[in-house]
Amino acid sequence: TYTVTVSNDGNGTGAATPSTAAAGTTIILTAMPKEGYHFKEWQVISGGVTIKNNKFTMPDNNVEVKAIFEEDADDRARKGTPL
Repeated sequence: TYTVTVSNDGNGTGAATPSTAAAGTTIILTAMPKEGYHFKEWQVISGGVTIKNNKFTMPDNNVEVKAIFEEDADDRARKGTPL
């Protein structure tokens, strides 16, 4: 079996189900943003997978992905940060 490692940019968390799997298994990714943020995208750090609809097929090696979040537009406007 191989391992899926999920990191984040500090503005939310990410998880993989299952987090260890044999090659060929469908992995489902879940992103949970902090308040004031929304999920933007998954970045593939290693493992060479293609993520589609928050899923990918486990290759015959370990995978690392990163959850990227973005500040909500209304929060940026409230703080006076340019959009």
